[in-house]
Amino acid sequence: VSILFAATHGFLDDIAVEAVQKFEADFHEFMANSKSAVLDTIVEKQQIDDAVEADLNAAIEEFKKGFSA
Repeated sequence: VSILFAATHGFLDDIAVEAVQKFEADFHEFMANSKSAVLDTIVEKQQIDDAVEADLNAAIEEFKKGFSA
């Protein structure tokens, strides 16, 4: 869900096509290791409300700052 959110909200628009697979793999690892509470909330609520959206946006921005293809 988190990678689909990132993709559909334009967060991958500036990622080179050849780097998307690495982005996805690294992002899943980042979310599982550093932002598991956000993932748990999505599972619990079964929806992305405003609070979850804000948490996802922040998590994606944080990840992108450290991502290198």
